[in-house]
Amino acid sequence: MQVALTQSNLLKLKKKLKIANEGYALLDEKREVMIMELMRNIRGFKEMEEEVTGKLKEAYNSLEKAFVTKGKQKIKNYGEGGEKPSIDIRMRSVMGIPVPELLVDVPGIKVQVSLDSTDEYFDEALVKFRGLIDLIARWAAKEVLIWRLGSEISKTQKRVNALEKLFIPGYRKDINKIEENLEDEEREEFFRVKRLSKGE
Repeated sequence: MQVALTQSNLLKLKKKLKIANEGYALLDEKREVMIMELMRNIRGFKEMEEEVTGKLKEAYNSLEKAFVTKGKQKIKNYGEGGEKPSIDIRMRSVMGIPVPELLVDVPGIKVQVSLDSTDEYFDEALVKFRGLIDLIARWAAKEVLIWRLGSEISKTQKRVNALEKLFIPGYRKDINKIEENLEDEEREEFFRVKRLSKGE
């Protein structure tokens, strides 16, 4: 875009350049902090993933043993009719990014004793699976946080690049152009006045 080579435009461009430089510094700092937060959460996420995988494996092993001792249909019957966990989703802000926090309420296990009672393997599997609910909810919330942080870092990077490679150099180029033009005009005016004063 052509800019009129005037003193008022020079002042406007200098103001825009100052704002662009300040914006660049703030966005660059925000990006760095978000990258550190992302790396910290990725480390925690991998540890949590390993914990979930290990505990799921243990729970399924107990369930398989219960299938062998009690049969698939009986295990299915035992699992029906129990109180279901409730999950409440609350939003919180991490670095200005809204992320869900999952609040899980797992009801206590009601022990029912009868001649056709469950066995130790089913009870073990039930305790292990119920113990996993809160962990899986926290794992899912962390995955959303990581995804949103990554998305926000990408957006911030684009803004930083636009300021660094487009706006700031563009403003500087236009400022130099106007300053050079004003200096040329000033020199011409100086020589014109000098010639007039000599009566040429």
